[in-house]
Amino acid sequence: MTSFFTGMMDFDPTVAGASIFLEFLESLFINTADIINSALPAVAHRSQEFKYSEVVIAAHSLGAVITRWALMMAFEQGRLAYPILMRWSAA
Repeated sequence: MTSFFTGMMDFDPTVAGASIFLEFLESLFINTADIINSALPAVAHRSQEFKYSEVVIAAHSLGAVITRWALMMAFEQGRLAYPILMRWSAA
């Protein structure tokens, strides 16, 4: 939908949320230890080699819509280098 006053596309918070979520998922697979360690006390830190092999996403209501958009965006943009996205695309 185009705004009458600006001629710019209206902001869609669902698509924006999906983009942010997709960036988080990519970061989770690329910088796993950094993300995990930021939430853990020092005695529980993981090594820098720590990686997830799989992540399960459970989403409800608007979170499910945002999750689906993020995964569709990943598929359409060819961003399937991460296990969670590859598994979803094969389903």
